[in-house]
Amino acid sequence: MIKGTIAPAAAHGLVDQALAMRTQVREVLPPDLTVTRLAADLKAQAPEARSPERLQALVRFAAYRVFVERHFLAAESRWMIGADQ
Repeated sequence: MIKGTIAPAAAHGLVDQALAMRTQVREVLPPDLTVTRLAADLKAQAPEARSPERLQALVRFAAYRVFVERHFLAAESRWMIGADQ
């Protein structure tokens, strides 16, 4: 998470990037799956989280989640990159 001050244009850029990345995840999700469910399955280490039909969405989700954790979430909310990143 960025600490301190950030210019409004930079902040808007980060938000726009996060929204675009989330859209890219949604584009390849199987029809019966949401981003929220994909995240829950991955976090719970459910076997279906790594199924072949979810692979492309999983790769895009991982990039999206790392971006969000780095730029928007406090350490205690991170589960993909860890609190020390």
